[in-house]
Amino acid sequence: MFSRTFIGIIISIGTIVFACKNSSPKSSLKIACAANMHLAIDSIVEIFENKYKIDCETSINASGILTTQILNGAPFNIFLSADMKYPNAIYDAGLSTKPVIYAKGKLILVADKKLGMTSIADALKNTKRIAIADENLAPYGKAAVNFLKEEGYYATVEHKLVMAESIGQVNQFLKSKAVDLGFTSATFRQENSQAFDYFDVALLDDNQIEQGMVILHSESPTIQTNAELFADFMQTTTVKNILLHFNYDIN
Repeated sequence: MFSRTFIGIIISIGTIVFACKNSSPKSSLKIACAANMHLAIDSIVEIFENKYKIDCETSINASGILTTQILNGAPFNIFLSADMKYPNAIYDAGLSTKPVIYAKGKLILVADKKLGMTSIADALKNTKRIAIADENLAPYGKAAVNFLKEEGYYATVEHKLVMAESIGQVNQFLKSKAVDLGFTSATFRQENSQAFDYFDVALLDDNQIEQGMVILHSESPTIQTNAELFADFMQTTTVKNILLHFNYDIN
């Protein structure tokens, strides 16, 4: 004869199995996001999830790396790039909707406050290690290289450059004191305002950092609808205020 305890266990297991078979997974979005947006995207996603009850999973990396992943079949639903070049490449490959600009980035040069640098020229001349994101992968790195060349600094500082995979890695180098200077996004100020000196980098019109977004095509109508909802959300006043808070320009 079975004991009451054993029967209770059987009933419990049966209930769990039944519940699993009859429960549907939550709809979710997979968002590929440029490294410069790592702070802003957390706030944006939190509000979006609370408002629409749609889970979001973010993958943060250099725009070029994420683009390569997408072109090779990575299952993302939204791509927030640090420029328009990479979203346009994805659109041209027939994988997404037409790109739109969601923000304009600001490039800054960051120096350890203890060094006492007074200007960009002073900092570039009197320091030995300058972190910069790979211009072939990261739009902020490309903008930094263009600035150095346009202003005539590149030849004298090329040997000082410490190449990083992304803006995120530039920020790590700065925080760990592995470098003296770093070209990064102005969002860096939000986390580290007291420890560093900041110099705004003036970019020419053809070197502006226009950050682009695309919706990647999905076979799931639900996912496609949710992705469109997120893209619309990115254009709201709520998100624009978040972007302004993190030192982006908005359209």
